[in-house]
Amino acid sequence: MGCVVWQVIARYILGSPSTTTDELSRFLFFLGVLISAVYASGQKVYLLFIKMSGIRKINRNHKLYCDCAFSTIVMIYGGTGFVERSLHLGQISPVLGIQMGYVYLAISISGFAKAFYNIIFLIKNIKSICLNY
Repeated sequence: MGCVVWQVIARYILGSPSTTTDELSRFLFFLGVLISAVYASGQKVYLLFIKMSGIRKINRNHKLYCDCAFSTIVMIYGGTGFVERSLHLGQISPVLGIQMGYVYLAISISGFAKAFYNIIFLIKNIKSICLNY
C-alpha cells in the first residue's frame, strides 16, 4: 500500500511519477491476489460456487475436486509452462530488471498450495465418511 500511496503523492503532488513504485505495486498486487486465493482455499471459501445459484446442492467433495483440478491444470501445469517460457525467452521487467519468470513463479507456487489444501480437505472428508459407516 505504501507503494501506491507514494505513487499518488509523486504523480499528483510532486508532478513526477515514480516508475519503480508503479511496477513494484503491480507485482505486489499480483502476489496479494494469489496469496488471498490460497488463504480462501484454506478457509474453504470457493468463490466460483458462491455466485452460482443451483451449484449449492453440489457435494462439498465436488467443490474440492473442481478447485483441485483448476489448481493443478491451470495454475501448476499452465503456470509452470509460462514460467519456463518466460525464463527461456529472457523476459525482463522494464524498470526493476528482474526476470519475469520469477514473478510468474508465484502462480505455480500458489497452485501447489491450493492443491495441497484441497487434498488435505478431501482426505479429511473421506475419513469422516468412512468413520460414519
